[in-house]
Amino acid sequence: MCFTDALAFDTTYRTNAFNKLLVIFVGVNNHFHTCVFGFSLLMNETIDTHMWVLEAFLECMQKRTPKVVITDGDTSMKVAITKCFLDAVHRLCGWHLSTNATTNIKSPQFTKAFRNLLYKHYNIPRWYEKWEALLDKFELHTNAWVDTTYANRFSWAETFLKTHFFGRMTTTQRCESINSYLKNFVNCKLPLREFIRHVDIALWNIRQTEKYNDFISFNTEPPYPPDAPLISYMKQFGSSYTRQLYHIVKLEINMESRYIVIGHELEAQSNTFKLRKFRFPDSDYTVIHSPSDNHLQCNCLQFESNGIPCRHIFTVMKHIDLQNVPHSLITRRFTKRAKEGVFETVVPPTYHAVLEILHMSRLGTLNGIATQMNSLASQVD
Repeated sequence: MCFTDALAFDTTYRTNAFNKLLVIFVGVNNHFHTCVFGFSLLMNETIDTHMWVLEAFLECMQKRTPKVVITDGDTSMKVAITKCFLDAVHRLCGWHLSTNATTNIKSPQFTKAFRNLLYKHYNIPRWYEKWEALLDKFELHTNAWVDTTYANRFSWAETFLKTHFFGRMTTTQRCESINSYLKNFVNCKLPLREFIRHVDIALWNIRQTEKYNDFISFNTEPPYPPDAPLISYMKQFGSSYTRQLYHIVKLEINMESRYIVIGHELEAQSNTFKLRKFRFPDSDYTVIHSPSDNHLQCNCLQFESNGIPCRHIFTVMKHIDLQNVPHSLITRRFTKRAKEGVFETVVPPTYHAVLEILHMSRLGTLNGIATQMNSLASQVD
């Protein structure tokens, strides 16, 4: 429930004996792993049906409306999203768009250039320049698919979506991965009751893995490199973030040494720093620092779209000798305690509930250790 800010869902066919449509709702948890919010079986793909399932989803999520939604672009689903998720940003799956580009234009060179406009972040004037150059090169000014795709550019181009948090999701690939995983538990011959029971078992396994990751993050400390110049930053993120997120941030911290500050403008309200990657004269970045609260913002917009401070920000933090990471750069949804307080309004905590959570955490940990032992044992003759 606490990770519904970014939502992706897709429809799978022929997964049960009655050929019902299976819709799986997924997101990104505080370990940057896929979390499954739920699933639904649909009779059809009409607008009314999709509206019903989205309203049911909101009811289960205590009316927590997602801020962004990623789908494959189904027309009736798009209409339902605009009616049920009024303020949500709808993003079209990048993989489906790339596939459609290949199918409609039939040019590998076009698809490659189109993918750059799809996934790379340009300033807006530059994006339009590259789009026009693409149409000129392949003579596509009157192509119907190109015209329709251009009209929907605000729903797929990274340039126009970078300011929104997507948790690194640009496709419905996480849905596809869960669908592939479910094939280990279900088949098209299962009756509905057995089908639902098997899906529930599959989801239970996923949640046990999440509990195991929670246990590791809460009860162990990551190893810190003793000679790292920015070890104080690493320790702050290591103590606050889950293990997986710590390693992602650590990579950004380690990459800051590749950048240099080439200029700065000091003002009363904010300071502007110009950066460049060493030996890459065309790689310019701008970081704005606010002295009042030490907040930093980079024009690469990685923090806004992924929730992870970028290497450019860490370069400026070191340059101005900032000893501690500003609280504004520590995203609560990625901390170890991201789930605290979320369920208190739904089910009051009791001693038995806490004890059950502890037992399940232990079970998840032991399952993980047992899997590793079994893997090692299988390799011994």
